Amino acid sequence: STQLTATEATSNNNMADASTAVETTPAYWDDTYLFTLDAKAVAVRENDEEKEKEAAHQLLLDRTIFHPQGGGQPCDTGRIVCGDDSIFVVLSVKKNAAGEIVHYGCFKGPVFPEGASVTLYVDEERRRQSARLHSAGHLLDSVVSQLGLDLSPGKGYHFPDNPYVEYEGKVPAEEREELREKIEEVVNVLIAEATAVDVKVAKYAELDGLLGGPPPSYISDSQPCRVVSMAGTACPCGGTHVPNVGDIGRMKITKLGGKRNKVRISYALE
Repeated sequence: STQLTATEATSNNNMADASTAVETTPAYWDDTYLFTLDAKAVAVRENDEEKEKEAAHQLLLDRTIFHPQGGGQPCDTGRIVCGDDSIFVVLSVKKNAAGEIVHYGCFKGPVFPEGASVTLYVDEERRRQSARLHSAGHLLDSVVSQLGLDLSPGKGYHFPDNPYVEYEGKVPAEEREELREKIEEVVNVLIAEATAVDVKVAKYAELDGLLGGPPPSYISDSQPCRVVSMAGTACPCGGTHVPNVGDIGRMKITKLGGKRNKVRISYALE
């Protein structure tokens, strides 16, 4: 097929509204360990976003295995190949305001023509690490629930530099070290039990039963919701997860800290 020049194949108009937004099937939802996939290039745009200034272009596909940054999880990276002479190096992936999954990166070789067949290769090591770290954060919620702690899950940060889950509530300073040790003990018992992780997409009306209570206010009542369940605790989540709790590997609780009405449990994977 004919390769186009950057000027012919791209547009400076990167704003898409709901009516013109490119819909991309998130194939990473179906299989965490799907590291390569064939897809089609739907749109190539010149990139002018200051936050992604290292990327020359934006690439949108009909389906993708690249997880966008969000939900406390870092994006995937890797490469997308078209034919024998063109590679798009994926530097980052994000969802934009229109809900599009946008791959930010640079072409080595000609720009992909619209409609071109391409092959995606995600960085396997990074994906496996992200899945383990994200699932580890969810498993902390299970431990907090099992221990009957008066803590409500809040923000999760599942990046490799210093992952943690932050909870609403209080733990007195003099009780924190003992609780840190208890959480570490219980979480590793759960990992050793190696139970399956269940992922399903449910209708809004089904969420009460799956979540054990009303869904969070940010969940749309007009869209299906993906629910991840592990070790007796379920929550809405669009991230990539291990298929079995045992795949997380041994977990260390590095710190349990508190400030005002928040408790932060930091962890690391061995």
